[in-house]
Amino acid sequence: MESKTAVVIISILAALLVAGGAFFYVKKTSEPEVVNFNIDLGYEKAVADLKLPGILKDKKPVLVDDLNDLNKWVEEEDYEYNKWAITTKGALEVKNGVLSRKNAGNSGLKLKDFEIVDGAIAVRARVTSKPETGAVGFRVHVRNGEEHWSHGYGLNTSSYSYELSAWHGKDKGKSATLAPTPAKAYLVPESGWMTVVIVIQGNKLSYYHDGELVAEVTDEEKSYAKGGVFLSLTHFVEIDKVLVYQF
Repeated sequence: MESKTAVVIISILAALLVAGGAFFYVKKTSEPEVVNFNIDLGYEKAVADLKLPGILKDKKPVLVDDLNDLNKWVEEEDYEYNKWAITTKGALEVKNGVLSRKNAGNSGLKLKDFEIVDGAIAVRARVTSKPETGAVGFRVHVRNGEEHWSHGYGLNTSSYSYELSAWHGKDKGKSATLAPTPAKAYLVPESGWMTVVIVIQGNKLSYYHDGELVAEVTDEEKSYAKGGVFLSLTHFVEIDKVLVYQF
């Protein structure tokens, strides 16, 4: 009788140890720190090759596009803003995660189904060659309410200079325009890959280059409250990453 009791007690103790071990195992592997670590790891990888301003230091992007394809974008149809800015469709290509235009001219892209109020767009880009005449570069527009880049708040940065403005469309001009005198270019072939960031907060537009504030302008007319995200690029420009932040 005593031996049977001992066997039962030992069996119960063994069962409790197994159950306790199983409970401990489940609890340990389901701790949220593991999941957070994986998310942080992905975020660190996304921004590892970017030079971001301090305003984005503790923020995580809501969209990261490594440009392996253009599934997140809609290409702009042929459009003439003026004789210096004629957009033609069908010349873009994506190769090895790099977006470029195959021949001379302008191409436009609008982010699908996306609206921004306050936030930032970070673009990793470079100029591969200096044109014999004219300038090459790209534009970043936010709060764009139309199908063309010539609306909304925009940064135009090129191998000639840069400009911040509230763009009102063809034949409607611009307001809150800021451009350096004399011209100053940050987008030059000698610089290699660079990080361009445009930040929109309220009616203030800011331009950062490789983490440093270049310029900012305030639109007293408060022309645009919300809208889309638009890119426009010329030949001799390569873009390999676009990040979107919401504030």
